[in-house]
Amino acid sequence: MTDDDIRHLEPLLEIASDWFWEMDADFRFTYFSPGAFTNLPIDADSMLGRKRMELFSEDDLKQPHVIQHLDCLKSHAPFKNFTYHAHLPSGIIRVFSISGRPIFDEQNVFQGYRGGASDITETYQARRNMEEAQKRLQVQTDLLASILNGLNQAVLAFDRNLELLVCNEPLAVLFNLPPSLTRPGTPLEDIITHNIQQGWLAEMKGDLDRRVQDRVNVYRSGRDAVETLTNPNGTTLQLHRRSLENGVLIMTYTDITEQKRQAQLMLEAKETAEFANYTKTQFLANMSHELRTPLNAIIGFSEIIRDELYGPLGKAEYKDFAQDIHNSGTHLLSIISDILDLSRLEAGQKELSETEVDINATAVSCLHYVERRAQKNSLALENKIPPGLPPLMADEVVLRQILINLLSNAVKFTEEGHVQITATQREDGGLRLTVSDTGIGMNNDDIEIALAPFAQIESHLTRKYEGTGLGLPLVRNLVKLHEAGLTIDSERGKGTDIHVDFPANRTLPVRSDSKKVPSAP
Repeated sequence: MTDDDIRHLEPLLEIASDWFWEMDADFRFTYFSPGAFTNLPIDADSMLGRKRMELFSEDDLKQPHVIQHLDCLKSHAPFKNFTYHAHLPSGIIRVFSISGRPIFDEQNVFQGYRGGASDITETYQARRNMEEAQKRLQVQTDLLASILNGLNQAVLAFDRNLELLVCNEPLAVLFNLPPSLTRPGTPLEDIITHNIQQGWLAEMKGDLDRRVQDRVNVYRSGRDAVETLTNPNGTTLQLHRRSLENGVLIMTYTDITEQKRQAQLMLEAKETAEFANYTKTQFLANMSHELRTPLNAIIGFSEIIRDELYGPLGKAEYKDFAQDIHNSGTHLLSIISDILDLSRLEAGQKELSETEVDINATAVSCLHYVERRAQKNSLALENKIPPGLPPLMADEVVLRQILINLLSNAVKFTEEGHVQITATQREDGGLRLTVSDTGIGMNNDDIEIALAPFAQIESHLTRKYEGTGLGLPLVRNLVKLHEAGLTIDSERGKGTDIHVDFPANRTLPVRSDSKKVPSAP
């Protein structure tokens, strides 16, 4: 290029973003066009005389693409779009892209290079940022695919045009989808057609095209829904369908075949157990009725003989025998009555006759009932119910039955100490009745046994006294009739506290004319 050529081009080169350069045969820069380094704090004249390789760092000189470029220069070959990091004198590193052709004179002697260059730092960085973003996106995509494929649920999603976005492996296996139907962009119609041909949606009416279109219209409605789908082979799926604000439709399928089978088995077992329980209850009720009639006769006749209503028996032993018959018959009748009561409760045949009940008066009468046995055991009976408690709306006969059962158990299993009954009004307005004793006590396993019908806790006391194990189960059922709760606090060797908690809606306002009730002895 002659000096005249350069003068003609310089006005254009000054406004160009690229620039031209020349090197001599020793690869020293001899010329930079006026536009070179315009936006950089670099004096183009300072670059003149510097060799090409001086613009590379020591690390750059070890890079394969730089070595290849320098070999290209040495062989006087042309090069195009060679990209490198230029280490400029000011310490700035810029990314340049250069192209060049070798120059030869008329005798074909190598004179140097002439070429063009561009500062692509911003473009290069933007491309690197985009590549990094793509790598991160690919990592996230792979992670999402791993998560989706690891789910127990089958998942697929469609865009607003109902074309497939993603389909995980469990779904492809579940519906036996070929690879051609799992590719992004697959129309929803194609997948529905395949599924119908596999036996799904058999309950839909019409020919194949009509069924496919009807199903597509369901999905196109955009309504969230939960469906149950069944295949003739017995597989049952639960479909959760959700539409997002951006128009994406997400569907998840869960195989609930085993779950439904277990639920059916549980239902059948429940029905069987309920029928067996009903049969047992009916049998116990019928047997109780059948036994009570002759027992009443035995008890009545034994009382006549014991009391010698028709004259002396002759020998005192006969009177003792009559007393034994009477006691045994009375005990057996009590057991049968408990069985009958429990049967009625389990059958739902027990109804309450509710009235206003004075807790203190009821407690006193119940304590009198167990007084003789307590005196026999040298136990102290204590009524710790404070005055002024509100009356209860309850069935007084049932309430007496609850307290007598609890007090009888307390006396029965206490060899020394005391048995007491207390009552307090809770903060929520409800009423708590508590029967406490200093007896043998129970641990948690014992309590569970004691609450089971006909079960007994093995100890020297349970063998010492007779019993059927119906007391606490009967009490618990009677308590439930009053919407009340039963809790037991007990410790082996220290005693037992049994609490009956009545709800607040069963407490009535205290009347100003309520009479003071005498305490138990």
